[in-house]
Amino acid sequence: MEKPNVLVFTYHELDRKQTYLINLNAISRILFEQNGDVKSLHIHYSNGVEADKFTGTVAVSIANIITDTLNQGNSPYSLSTELW
Repeated sequence: MEKPNVLVFTYHELDRKQTYLINLNAISRILFEQNGDVKSLHIHYSNGVEADKFTGTVAVSIANIITDTLNQGNSPYSLSTELW
């Protein structure tokens, strides 16, 4: 069984603190969209779990974290930073 490649991150939005855990091995698709100044990130999972959605600067930060992690050679997947 493949060891999970997990990211845990916390961010503050308005008056709440959000903590997320993302198993990179469970991701089936990542979609980063930019419509004018609005940026959004959708993370879809292979087990059918509902996609996580992030917007704004949080979306960009998480996309960069995922990209940096995958490009370290710890995963069979890679992403181009040019996407972000």
